[in-house]
Amino acid sequence: MIIRIFSLTLLTGMIGCDNDKTINEFNYNPEIEINSHQDGVSFYEGDTVTFTAAVSDRNNEFDELNIAWSISGREACPATPPDISGNSSCTITIGEGENIVTAEVRDPSNDIGQDTLEITLIENDAPNALIYSPLGNGVYYSDQLITFEGKASDTEDDSQDLTI
Repeated sequence: MIIRIFSLTLLTGMIGCDNDKTINEFNYNPEIEINSHQDGVSFYEGDTVTFTAAVSDRNNEFDELNIAWSISGREACPATPPDISGNSSCTITIGEGENIVTAEVRDPSNDIGQDTLEITLIENDAPNALIYSPLGNGVYYSDQLITFEGKASDTEDDSQDLTI
């Protein structure tokens, strides 16, 4: 009987092979969409309006995101997480000349998503009042009633809606 012994040598590494590879995870930007109003919606100066938006992010949970709201560069609502459904709302009193509403979402990696809404701002003129009588140059006594007569008007409101 003949017994043959074989020897097998295994190579544990490959010469010239680069084993120092890193895996990079791609971070998608979060997204936000203002869904309460459409571009061009009209509001009066001084109106108080609630705006809403929905957010999404492929890499992060809703509680890891922060949404901040502004109107024409003025902070309206500071950064807070959305609700458990990914929605955010902000109630804004619209000031003179403010016509761009911005919702901005930021993830933990500081990546940003943004949506803007352009609004049509209707000037809210103050009402006008004119006193016809008494005349300013008359003599009046503190112990006597004085009857006033005048007129009030407003460009936005009907006269029956005014309080004089």
